Amino acid sequence: MNVTKLILYLEADTDCQYPDMYHRKLHGAVLNRIPDPIIEESKKGDTPSTLGISFTELMPWGDVSAGETRQLVVNTVDPEIVGHIAQSVSSDPSFNIGEMQFTVQGIDQSTVDVGQVGTQGTLESDTGVLISVPNDRVSEFGLENPGSDVYYWSEDDPEQAFVDRVRENLTGKWESLTDQSRDSPEDIHGPLFDRKTLQKTYSIPLRVTVDHTQRIVLSKWEFDYEVRSQAHRDALNLALGAGIGERNNFGLGTLSLTSKQEPVLTGM
Repeated sequence: MNVTKLILYLEADTDCQYPDMYHRKLHGAVLNRIPDPIIEESKKGDTPSTLGISFTELMPWGDVSAGETRQLVVNTVDPEIVGHIAQSVSSDPSFNIGEMQFTVQGIDQSTVDVGQVGTQGTLESDTGVLISVPNDRVSEFGLENPGSDVYYWSEDDPEQAFVDRVRENLTGKWESLTDQSRDSPEDIHGPLFDRKTLQKTYSIPLRVTVDHTQRIVLSKWEFDYEVRSQAHRDALNLALGAGIGERNNFGLGTLSLTSKQEPVLTGM
């Protein structure tokens, strides 16, 4: 499984404040560049709304003055999607996120890979990871939810609950996005990540529709890994391309590859 990375280089057309609830507008700005048939196809099956895409917020974050530049990074396991986005912004370089108005000044496309078996590396959260647990399953993960709302994982909860839900979510993406002829993330032996460093958890309001806003809990991480098998490599690349956790189409759960060391091959 290959990961395609697309960087959009944006220049602000006007001064603008960074909105408090930008996720829904960002969701529209990116997905509007993808043809409707691809969007509709992703809504079918047992894991709806899985496009195999994840993307960052504007980097660096913060208010923008006219003429300043920002970057938006899009990762995907479907190079066709990147092709559509690149073609769209070439035809129409205006890129607006709500009231924030930009012009795409350039694009950069590359292939990213966690590496062959034996490679060691680090993946880091570019955006917060959303992990929820359905109310009827909280006890299964060693959690307690006294209310009736969906439970969001936070730093006070067992780390294993986070790990298990990440792998469950990746398996759902795998089943939706691949031909399932190879082992899924549930089938790999050993942990997905060798070391997990929690950087922070925080709560934000997420507006998912015009009429519905929910307060969610997000976490940011650094993950160290060593690729043990081809199936493990595929699972890590899926995490890098499609994101981890939920609401990846809203700019959540995006990862970047921050270091990679290939195995040293020695001859006889």
